[in-house]
Amino acid sequence: MSARDRRAILIGAVLIGLAVLYRVALTPLFDQWGQARADVTAQAAMLDQFEGKLERRSDIRKRLEPRYGPGVHQSLSTADEARVAFPRSVQQAIQQGGAATKQVEVQGLRRLRDLPGVELLSLRVLVTCKPDAIPGIFRELSQAELPTVVESVNLRMPNRGQRQKWEATLVVSTPTLAGRGNP
Repeated sequence: MSARDRRAILIGAVLIGLAVLYRVALTPLFDQWGQARADVTAQAAMLDQFEGKLERRSDIRKRLEPRYGPGVHQSLSTADEARVAFPRSVQQAIQQGGAATKQVEVQGLRRLRDLPGVELLSLRVLVTCKPDAIPGIFRELSQAELPTVVESVNLRMPNRGQRQKWEATLVVSTPTLAGRGNP
């Protein structure tokens, strides 16, 4: 074999080696790199979507806090947890509002059609107070530990002529998670 033939065989072997290296090692590496870039782009889009949802959730909570209190920042509790915590929260708010709680009755749970998976736990609360304590009660209920919705209020004077002692019957509710902890 001449030097020229050996050189041609060597160049051919190197070219075949480079082709095999490209096909076996570099092409899968480039494919993996391209797939990784596509995955990163998809994950970045998903992250942007979640950030948008978190911002909307935060905005909703900021709008609801003045009306429903700091409880909007907490996760919803189960019905059993709310049966324990909600009466205590309401009694504390009424006391801070300048009234005395005579009686608290759990009225029960009712489902919300517009929010699947959420139920309202309602309480009927009998309160005695001076007439000027009513606004303070509402203010304190709006800032209670759990989100509190005042559904109805019935005011009356238990005895004629006792203008400084009123009785108020409040129906208040708080949202709970449906289906867990219900009897």
